[in-house]
Amino acid sequence: RCQALTPQVLGRWIDRDGSRPRWKDTVIERVKRGNLASSTITRTNILTPYPNVIKKIMHQIPTLRQVGVALSTARCRGIIVGILHHELPNIFSTAAKDGSMFKYSDSWVKAFLYDHLQYTIRQGTSAAQKFTPNVDDVCRQQFL
Repeated sequence: RCQALTPQVLGRWIDRDGSRPRWKDTVIERVKRGNLASSTITRTNILTPYPNVIKKIMHQIPTLRQVGVALSTARCRGIIVGILHHELPNIFSTAAKDGSMFKYSDSWVKAFLYDHLQYTIRQGTSAAQKFTPNVDDVCRQQFL
């Protein structure tokens, strides 16, 4: 959890104005509050109440990968959106507490894949971009 903590970050938390360095008052207040996030984080929280849907997505994507389908952000987004439209059609029209609507952006898809499957989508080489002739049939069969 503290792997990204650098000396520069710690230095910003220390007040060096007095005779002895001490933690800044804002840091002490955050610790007292439990260091809660200052804003609503909705990256994957929207699916947290639906563990069965997450399991379906987490089953579908590795299955496609096992049969040789090259996964891209767009392809994974299509699979996720298809499952969400089938399982939770109202999720796209439900407003969050701050009034925003759920958006399945590239960054959300990449974060979801990393958080749940530890997948990182990388730029493919020209050889890896070649699909099998029956890629559509393979995808359809895996989804059914």
